[in-house]
Amino acid sequence: MSRLEKRLPEVRIHDLLVMGFPRFWRALNGRFVGELIARYGCYTPCVGCHLYLHAVRVPLALSLGNMPVITGERESHDGKIKLNQIAEVLDGYHVLADSFGTQLVFPLRKIDRGGEIEALIGSPWKEGKDQLDCVLSGNHKRPGKESYVPVVQILQYLKEFAVPCAIEFVSTYLASRVPDHIEVAKRILNLKAVESRQDAPPMGMKS
Repeated sequence: MSRLEKRLPEVRIHDLLVMGFPRFWRALNGRFVGELIARYGCYTPCVGCHLYLHAVRVPLALSLGNMPVITGERESHDGKIKLNQIAEVLDGYHVLADSFGTQLVFPLRKIDRGGEIEALIGSPWKEGKDQLDCVLSGNHKRPGKESYVPVVQILQYLKEFAVPCAIEFVSTYLASRVPDHIEVAKRILNLKAVESRQDAPPMGMKS
């Protein structure tokens, strides 16, 4: 906050707001990993996690008079590509925001060089420093290789599962209700019939 206040003296900087909904994150990124791998051939939580970060800001943005949500995501980081920030995925995040009439703004989207970021913020900035770490960082990479998750599968995950889940979750929040996150995700994945068969006792055995 102090860095922002010094850099933007004419802008009012509000107190830090900590928010989140672990059950939302779990339904989107944790509970159904096995099913998502079986369905799409591979999986990374990074895309769903960033979608979650944008989704939980939608009710806040609307409560503030539909203020724009400004993000620092970039398609390239000095030539390094992050799956959760490739062009197709950023467009997918827009689908979520557009469904609620909110503005999702990517002012840094086309900036590749870290030096340009340093010039903008007025202080040294090293990639991955001065920010929260993620214990799952680099999960989609193999040693010495680039990402191995095909873009087409990421887009299928977003279109068929993650975005519909996030839209329904947020819509329910905006209606002043709390969704059953796991049940919603099961329905979107069409898992109810499958799980009922798996849970049934083998033939000849009593439940």
